[in-house]
Amino acid sequence: MPTPARAEGPVRILPDFLYGDPAPPVSPPAPSGPEDGDGPLSLMPPDMGAPVDAGPADGETMPRGAALPPPIEIAPLDTVRPLEGEDVAAPAPIGSGELWLGTPPGLVAPLLANVPAPARGTVPRRLTQRLLMAAPSVPDATARVIEKLAAAGAAEDLASFAGRLAGLPAPSVPHVVRGLAAAGDRRRLCDAGLDRVPGAGGLDVDVLRAVALCRAVAGDTIGAQLALDLAHEQGAVGLGFEHLLRALTGGERAASSDVGGTDPLALWAAAALDLAPPPEAFDDPPPLVLGLLARAKAPIGLRLGAAERGVRLGLVDPADLALLYAGGPAPLAAPADLSPPMRRAVLHRAVLEASGPAVRAQAVVAFVEAAEADGLATVAARVEGRAIADTADQSLPPAIGAGLVRAALRAGDRAAALRQIERLARNAGDSRDLARLWPYRALLAGDAAVPPRFDDFEDALPAGTAGERGGDMTAALLDALGGRRLPDDLAARLDRTGGNPAIPGLDAALAGGRRGEAVALVLEFLGGNGLQGLEPKAAGAAVAGLVRAGLTAEARDLAIEIALAAGL
Repeated sequence: MPTPARAEGPVRILPDFLYGDPAPPVSPPAPSGPEDGDGPLSLMPPDMGAPVDAGPADGETMPRGAALPPPIEIAPLDTVRPLEGEDVAAPAPIGSGELWLGTPPGLVAPLLANVPAPARGTVPRRLTQRLLMAAPSVPDATARVIEKLAAAGAAEDLASFAGRLAGLPAPSVPHVVRGLAAAGDRRRLCDAGLDRVPGAGGLDVDVLRAVALCRAVAGDTIGAQLALDLAHEQGAVGLGFEHLLRALTGGERAASSDVGGTDPLALWAAAALDLAPPPEAFDDPPPLVLGLLARAKAPIGLRLGAAERGVRLGLVDPADLALLYAGGPAPLAAPADLSPPMRRAVLHRAVLEASGPAVRAQAVVAFVEAAEADGLATVAARVEGRAIADTADQSLPPAIGAGLVRAALRAGDRAAALRQIERLARNAGDSRDLARLWPYRALLAGDAAVPPRFDDFEDALPAGTAGERGGDMTAALLDALGGRRLPDDLAARLDRTGGNPAIPGLDAALAGGRRGEAVALVLEFLGGNGLQGLEPKAAGAAVAGLVRAGLTAEARDLAIEIALAAGL
C-alpha cells in the first residue's frame, strides 16, 4: 500500500485575514526552485482567531463547560484500511524509475536507521523526505519512517498517517498523534477518531491525553475525565497538562507555566486557550513544535527565533517568516540594542522600504550576508525571494551583483542568478567579483563547455589554506558532475589530491539497480552535521554517488549548495 500523499499548499503561520487584500508590504519568496523541493505545508490553524474561553475571571462563577464551543464530532475509524504486510506497492518515483524498486522490503528499515534526521541542508532534507515517504508499507519500514519523521519534526508528513492508525505498529501511533497536534489544522487531531484506535496503540498515554483534549473541547467533561483517568493508568500525564485540560472544561484557570515547551499536546491546548507558552519554551525546542511556537501567543522576538529555525529545517514557510519580520522594528531602530532575530527583522524592513531597485538589491545582500554569521543566509535569501527576482535584471555594482547571484542560488532561483551573471558579464566583465563567480557559472552550465576566465578565478582566490580549499572544492564538484573537460589546473588538483573516498555499499547497490539504497547510503555518508565542514573529496564522492544513481538534477543542486556552504 503506498504511503498517503501529503497535502499540497504553502505553510501559513499567521491568521488568514493577514493574507488577504490589501496585503501588507512583504517580500515573499520566489517561486519554488530546484533547491526548494516540495516546500513545507500550511501551519496556520484556520480557527486560531477563535480561542476557547479559559473560564471565568476571579470572583465570577458559571456552569462548567458553559463557554465551550459546540461539540466536535469524533470521526470513527470504520473506513481505515489496516496496514498490509506484503510486498512493496509502487513507491513514489524520484527522477526516473521507482525509488525503492529492487530493494528487499526487509532491508529498508536497517537502511533508514542510519539516515540522519533532521537532515542538514536543503538537498539532503528533500532527498530524505522523498526516501521516507516512498518506503514500502511493511511494519518494520513504516515504524522506522514514522520515527525518522518525528525526529525531523515533519508534522504534516506524520499527520498523513492519520487514516492508517488502526494498522500502524503500536509504538508508531503516539508519534502520529503528536504530529497531528503540531500540524497546521488543529481540527485534524479531533477528526482522527483516536478513541477508536484498537489494541496497545489506543492505550498509549499520549493517545489517551489527546482523546481527553478532544472530549474537553467538545464539552464532554465526563468523557475527558475518563480518558484522563485511563491515561494515568498508562503513565505520567503531568500536572500542568491536567490544569490545561480542566481549563478547557471551564473547571479552573491555567497558567503559562502549565504549558511547558516540548509537548505538542500541551501547546495545542494552550493555543485553544489563547495562552502564551513560557519564555523558556523557546530556548531549544525540538523540531516538531517549532511551528506551534512560531504561531503561539508570545513576544515577536521569541516567535521569530522559532520561525527562523523552522524555515531552516523546511518546517515553516518563508512567507510567514517574512510577515513576522514585517511586524518588527523600523529600520531606524538601533540594531545593537536588539536580539539577533529582531536585528534581522530590521534588515528585512530595510528591504521593504528601499527607495529603488539598486538600493533594494543592496539591502537584500546586506541582509543575507548578515544572516550568514548565524548560519541563516539561506533562510534570509528565501524570505527575500521576490526582491531577488525583481532586482536580478538591474545593472549593479560588481560586489552587490555578485552577492545577489549567491542570494538567488540560496533561494533556489537559478534564472535570477543567470540574469544577474549576464548583466555583470556585460557591464563589469573584468571585475574580480565576477571572476569569483566562475564555479557557479560552471555548475550552472550543465554539460556545456566551461565558462571563460578560469585564470582570473584562480587569481581571485584568497591566499593560503582558504584559497587552496576553494580551488580543490571547485575541482572536486565539477569532476563529480562529469560531462566536460576541466581546465588543466583543475585537473592537476585532482591528480595531486587523489581519488574520492568510497561510500561503503554504494557500488553493490548501484550494480543491483537499488536506487533507494544508494540514496540512503549517500545521505548516511554526508552525515547530520551540515555541509559547511565537508572536505572537497567527500563532497565529490557524495555528488558523484547521486550522478551514478541517475539523480543528475539533485546532484547539481547538491553541488551548488556545497559550493555556497564552502564560501565560494
